[in-house]
Amino acid sequence: MSESEQTTETDSAVEAMLVDAAARIRALRVEAAVLFLIEAHLPLRTLLHTVTLVLEPALGPIVGVSRIELLLKLLSTREHLERFAELLEEEGGNNATGRSGTTTPAFEGCGER
Repeated sequence: MSESEQTTETDSAVEAMLVDAAARIRALRVEAAVLFLIEAHLPLRTLLHTVTLVLEPALGPIVGVSRIELLLKLLSTREHLERFAELLEEEGGNNATGRSGTTTPAFEGCGER
């Protein structure tokens, strides 16, 4: 297998992981919190990648080696995290979960008498 085929396979695996994770986050309706955390920790991406690499032997049996490898691929480049943020920000993603493009405040009607 050539290096370009491996890169394409890796990119498609990372893209599939990102799409799946974005769908799960949208289902939980915590997109804003996750986007905040991604943006806040973007400068720490290299450090998080290194820590994950060091802890891989200990975390592998707990969460699974394949998940650790995908996390390492996600953290390996800034573009992967930016793509994840784009997937979460997509307006069309709301329609996939059955919600309309409009949002309702979580605390609508609270405190009204």
